Amino acid sequence: MDNAPDSDYEDDGAGAVPAMREAVARRYIVSQLPQLEGPYRHNSLAVALRDLGRHQRAADDALADHAFRESASIRKSIGLPALEEYFNIGAT
Repeated sequence: MDNAPDSDYEDDGAGAVPAMREAVARRYIVSQLPQLEGPYRHNSLAVALRDLGRHQRAADDALADHAFRESASIRKSIGLPALEEYFNIGAT
């Protein structure tokens, strides 16, 4: 595919942000369910927040750093290191 974007986050940056916000909202609900155990439910939310941050960064949304920080905070709370984007906050 010669016309394929370099990354999944370049094709529709601004349009993807609302969809990712909805995904994060739903992952937050799931992370609160008492039926689920272990760190997986929280990590899933952290990954969704990281993905939201990626889409926000592609759309030049100033809230991208907030999503990365929240993702890192969640992962720290469950004993996991921050995802790679946390270390690149502010580097666009």
